[in-house]
Amino acid sequence: STPAARALGLARALAAGALVKRGDALEALAGVRHVVFDKTGTLTRGEPAVVALFGAPETLALAAALEAGSEHPLGRAIVAHAAMPAEPPADFIAEPGGGVRGTIAGTPVRVGHGEWLAAAGFAVPAYDAPPGATLVYVAHGERVVGAIALADPLRPEAADVLAQLRSLGLGVTLLTGDAAEAANAVAWQLGISDVRSRATPAGKLDALRDLRARHGAVLMVGDGLNDAPALAAADVGVAVARGGADLAVVTADAVLAGDLTALPGLVVLARRTVAVIHTNFRLSALYNAIAIPLAVAGLVGPLVAAVLMPLSSLAVMASALRLAKETP
Repeated sequence: STPAARALGLARALAAGALVKRGDALEALAGVRHVVFDKTGTLTRGEPAVVALFGAPETLALAAALEAGSEHPLGRAIVAHAAMPAEPPADFIAEPGGGVRGTIAGTPVRVGHGEWLAAAGFAVPAYDAPPGATLVYVAHGERVVGAIALADPLRPEAADVLAQLRSLGLGVTLLTGDAAEAANAVAWQLGISDVRSRATPAGKLDALRDLRARHGAVLMVGDGLNDAPALAAADVGVAVARGGADLAVVTADAVLAGDLTALPGLVVLARRTVAVIHTNFRLSALYNAIAIPLAVAGLVGPLVAAVLMPLSSLAVMASALRLAKETP
């Protein structure tokens, strides 16, 4: 009753642009009540660009030199804007949810969130960033020398996908490590009322536990290294593949091919698959409830029984094959 429906459901999901790694993940997806989205690279394109510079002239060069080996979209955007070849420092260290640090020309350099630098004892100046931009601060030695403002446009399909998810009765939360200003700007454009910003990887786990207690089963959608723990901890984790096999793709239960378009259809397909499984159970139970008493009473001969026995399996397979016509 179950494997045939699962196999067909997984095949239909793959045809629609979603790789679901396990049949039980598809079943779990049918039961989610709330969807949690990361921001950068998930609801946005993941292609941020530098829109403003603040502070000392060397701010951009220091940040680019440190971020030369970074995999974070903001780090790559800084390096691209600087357009200067550089090798990452040998002592480069990334602190998820905070920033990166290393040594440039013998002097410690840090690039990251203002709160992260403030927690390390730095005095963080206030800069007037453009609306919706994320500020990345640069510390050289013992002081913050400037900041870089980056903005990331929304994915073109994001608003439509969220509208479809809401029509399916699902709540939506934006959970990001970015600043409140940048998170709120994205949330306002997409009509998301529940916004949780400045979340570290550990903070995202706490948020998931809270949302699960409030709403029930939770689906987490993310794309980056910082999202991997949350993807693993959610009832179902879905990664948005940007090319390459990063930790988010490895950790998630399902992977979307490049954008969010397939997500609402995947939820509908999961619900449909579970409905077919339940129908198959009912068919099997009804068939056996009728046929077994007749056989025990001697009303079914061996030849008839040999013909009737596979009919139950054929009925279940015919029921499962309805999924082959599903178009998520």
